[in-house]
This record gives sequence, C-alpha cells and structure tokens, in this order.
Amino acid sequence: MSSERASIATLLTNIEECPVETFSVTWIDQHVNDAENAETLEQLHSHINFVKVFVKPDECQKYLCKMSPYDRTILIVSGSLGKQLVPDVEILPQVSSIYIFCTVKEIHEVWANNYPKVRSVLTEYDELTDAVIGDYRLQVKQDGPIAYNILKKDVPLNLSSSFIRPHLLIDYLLRLESNPNDQEELFAFCHGQYRHNAAELQTLHQFQHTYSPDTALTWYTRDGFPYQMLNKALRTQHIHLLFLYRFWIKDIYQQLLQHQCKTSIHAFRGQYMTTSELQLFQNSIGEVICINSFFSTSTDVDVALNFIDNVEGVNAHLHRVLFDIHADPPVDTTKPFANIREFSVFGDEEEVLFSMNSSFRVVDIDTNTDGIVVIELRFCRDDDIELQPIFNRIKAECKDEEISLIRFANFLFEMKYFKETEVYYQRCLLLPTGSPSDKCACYEQLSCLALRKNRFELSLNWQKQSHDMKLNLHEPNSVDLARSYFKLAEIYEKLNNSPEALTHYKLAHGAFRCHRHSQGLQLNKCRRKMGHIYSITGRYSDALKHLKKVLKSWTQPDTSVDRSELGKLYYEIGCVYHKMQVRDKAILNYTSALKVYQKCISPEHKYIADVLEKMAIVYRDQGVYIQSLLHYEKAQLIYQKYLPTRHPYLSRIDATVRNIQAQLKHDPVEETV
Repeated sequence: MSSERASIATLLTNIEECPVETFSVTWIDQHVNDAENAETLEQLHSHINFVKVFVKPDECQKYLCKMSPYDRTILIVSGSLGKQLVPDVEILPQVSSIYIFCTVKEIHEVWANNYPKVRSVLTEYDELTDAVIGDYRLQVKQDGPIAYNILKKDVPLNLSSSFIRPHLLIDYLLRLESNPNDQEELFAFCHGQYRHNAAELQTLHQFQHTYSPDTALTWYTRDGFPYQMLNKALRTQHIHLLFLYRFWIKDIYQQLLQHQCKTSIHAFRGQYMTTSELQLFQNSIGEVICINSFFSTSTDVDVALNFIDNVEGVNAHLHRVLFDIHADPPVDTTKPFANIREFSVFGDEEEVLFSMNSSFRVVDIDTNTDGIVVIELRFCRDDDIELQPIFNRIKAECKDEEISLIRFANFLFEMKYFKETEVYYQRCLLLPTGSPSDKCACYEQLSCLALRKNRFELSLNWQKQSHDMKLNLHEPNSVDLARSYFKLAEIYEKLNNSPEALTHYKLAHGAFRCHRHSQGLQLNKCRRKMGHIYSITGRYSDALKHLKKVLKSWTQPDTSVDRSELGKLYYEIGCVYHKMQVRDKAILNYTSALKVYQKCISPEHKYIADVLEKMAIVYRDQGVYIQSLLHYEKAQLIYQKYLPTRHPYLSRIDATVRNIQAQLKHDPVEETV
C-alpha cells in the first residue's frame, strides 16, 4: 500500500502548483523573499490558506493567466513592478483586487488610480496585512463565481458534451467502489496544503477523527478548508480531488435524498457577479443551466441579501445579484434538494441546499429599485420535457451498479480527460486485486495515451507489456492478438523502424485471415499498411500487389467504404507507379483519385491540391508542359488559400510555375506523349 500512497502523492504534486481553494493571495516583488517580509508572509499564511510569491513579473503573469476562471486571487505588487504588470493583469477575472505596496505612496497613486481593481496604495506592513486579510475574509463570505453549463437548443448533444459530461462524472464517482485508504491519502494531502495554518490543521484533525456519514451536511456548512476545497473541486471538475473526496460527496448526496423537500419552496441566494458573468446569464434567458457544485440558498430573503448588502469597499466592477428560485419537489429525482437547518452550523439561515448538477431554467432578469439584479430561476425536474431525453441517456450509460477503478479510468478516457486517465490507469496497475486482463488493458491504454503525446518509445514499452500478457491470455491467432500485433506495427512505423513494422503487420494480417469473414476491414488495413511500407522501401511490385487487393475489395458493388479513403488509395497507387516511372498508369490513378475527391470533399481541400501537383510533376517529366503548367496553377490556387502568404512551399511552387512558363516561351511547341 505504501507504493500506492506514494503514487497518489506524486499525482497530486501538480495540484499544489495552483490553489486548491477558490480564494488566494499572490504577491509579486523582487524582494518578497527578503527577511523584512518574512513576518508579513507568516501573518498572511496564518489567515489565508494559499499565498503564492513571485520575484519575476513574467512568471507571475503566466501563473495568473493559467489560473482557473473560477479562481479569485488578491494581488499584492510592488510599486515599480505594478506599473509594468497591473495594466496586463487587471482585466483578468481571476484577479479580484490589487494592492500596491511601495515606499513612496504619492508617486504610485497617480497611475494606480486609473485601475478600478486597485483597492489601496500602502506603505506599512500592518496596513497591508489588515487590508488583505479583511478583503480575503469578505470574498470568502461572498463565495466564489458560479460554475455552470448551458443547454443550447441548437447544439447536438453527445455523452462528452459540456452539459452531460459533469452529470456522468459525478454519477461514476458516486458508484465507484470504495477504498479505505482514500481518506488517508486525502488527509495526508491536506496536511501538506495547510501545514502553515494552525487553525486549519486543527480543523483537519477534527475532520479526520470525528467525521461520519451522518455529519456530512454539518461539515459542509462549517467554515474551513473542507467546504472551500470541495466546492473548488466541483466547480473546476478537478478529477483527483473529487476522487479523494467522493466519500463525502456520496454522504452529502444521501442525506439530501433522505431529507428531500416534500413541498414547493421559494428560495434566494445573494451573489456578486462581474459584468461578463452577468452577461452570460442575460444571454441565457429561457435556457436551462446546470450548476456544477452544490448550490446553497435560503428561504429567508434577508439572509440572502446579507451576503450582498452593506459591504464596504466592493469593487466597482461587481454587480449585486439576487437569485429568486422556485422549486417543486420531484417525484423521482437524481438531483435532490433539502432544508438543512437541523444539520447546519448556522441554523438560523434557513438554508436549502441543492445537489450538485441541479438544473434551472433562467426565467427572467430584472433590476429592482435598490439596484440589485434579480435573476429568476425555476428548478428543472428530471422529467422536464427538455431534459428527459438527456437523463434517459445518462441512466442508460450509468446503470445502478458499483463500478471498478478500471471502468472509471475507461470512462475518463472516453470523456477525453486524457491527463487524468493516465493517472488512474497507473493507479489500477498498483492494485493487488487487479486481474491479468485488467492489467493488460491498462498497459494498452497507457500505450495509446503515450502515442497521443508522440512519446513513441514509451508507447512501445507499454504495448509490449500488454502484448506479452496477451500471449498467455489468448489463442495464437485470436482477434485480440491480431489487434495487438497491429498496434505494435503502428508504433514501429512511427519510430521509422520499417522492418519491425512490416513484420508485425504480417503477423496481424496472418491472424486476421483466420477471421476473414468478420475482420475484412482489419485485413484491408493491414494490406494497405504493408503496401505503404513496401513502397517507401522500394519494393514496388509488392506494394502494388497489396494495394490492388484493397482496391479490388473496396470497389465491389456491395462494399461500403469512405469515399475519401478510396481517393487516398488511388493516390497511393498512383504514387507507386510514379516511383516506378510508369507515368501513364500514375496519371490514370491520380485522375481516379481526383474524380473521387471531387465528389466527396471541398474543391479547395488540400488533398485535391496534392493530387494536382503530383499530376503536374508527371506531365513535366513527360515533357507535356502545358498540362503540367495547368495543373501546377490549379494546385497553386488551392495552396494559396490555406497556407500563409510567405510559406516556403508557396515560394517553391511559384518558382516551378515560372520555370515552366519560361520553358514554354523558349520552346512553345509541346511534345506529345
């Protein structure tokens, strides 16, 4: 188990590079690490969980730009660097407020007053710590930006769409088999995150030793890092943290189900929003939105208004927003909501908590007499006529059964969470209970992921490990082994190792032939690949033999094939004849490729330009210069439309065209073939 814990610690290293909570402080100063700043940094650390320091402006700017759009950081910057940095970062939504810390206040106030997010120009350490800590506490109270996805009526939905994907992710996490070591890993990670904050370490100790499923909602309502970290993970869909926190997510979800409201409710939520955030809601009137995190509201409008009223020093770029929410209790729902007054640390707030991924229709937006923007939302049940087809698809994908870690990894791969997928396949390999077939599948998927990153040697290593296991798991000519040989051949081809690639394509071809009635497509793939390798290694007769077999198969009356692939095949055959200097057959196959392409792709597609250029070269070699010039000029027109003006390829084509024009002027009588 120690190796598994070490692995997750390594996997979580990248998390430590960015805040694990929504709110943080960033301090940029060439002398920030000097002894005179040590006490101030210590004070900030004792109240603020994440303080990041920089001495170089470019590194700081890069960091700020890479932060999640749902992050909010208070920027402390020296006067000299501020004049350079503030104009570039003040517009970032991640930068919530800015404090200029300098020695001569009057000088820097002149330029700082031009930027609304600059809250103060300060010269004293005590002033700085008081202002920043106060601002931080205020922002934490106001909560972070809402993360949501919009169901657009004119956008086709699939299982990896931005609206459905968060639903699937949470569903898989809720059904993922439990591991008693997950909580231990989470606590170890949190200890490293909050090692400078005695108060949060005390919270961690209590969480570790007193948490139980029936206290899930109570812990969610407590001030402290667990709530902040969980909501940040939900907002940003942070797979690693959600994986470790899934025990808590499950328990909160179960408590909400048990205490689901039985009658209709009218609830409110106070929220600050930037102009751009508010505009997104304006553009979504009539649409359905899905909120990624748990959504906290109150049946007492005064409680909601307290979060946006009478707050001194709110930035001018923020708008006060009040959500006015109507919700009817669902008959059968996967998105419960409940009044959690009896579980809340703040029982007088009459809190109603909606489950993560709850959907609401944006009914209307208006501004009241107090200047507060009121957004009217209506809770959408699973049986909503617009949402029912979506949730039916999700239920079909997510059957009510516990899922294994490898199935979760496969889901991440299908949803294109490629970086995270690699983590969980490697984690699967560490499980002592993993079956040989599961480990074999993990090696193969890791090979695919390495191939995506062009790490061919690593990909080959993973695929070899998978293949070695398959040799013991499958019959010699099984389809699984055939596919494995094919994948090895593809990797060898990427490594420019033609002999090994050809050997493995032959092995794959031999195995697929044993299943020719069901594996005809794979057989043709092998033949085509072998034909390509024979072509590049100068074995042209063998190349034609294999490519023509594919062509014969693909041109049968009852065969359905992608027309653009048929065009490519004619092109490949033309290239082989071209290399053999059998020019009439080269032209014949290039012409066939061109005719196929003209029926299935854009007339300005690169493939058409490539064929035209090849035909131009053959005509030039034959001395048929007028035809050569005609085809070069047609290819040139297409290349000019998608290549940059000064691209060297255009220069080369242009030079060739001028040479042929000169040749025709010198010898205007074209030779015949």
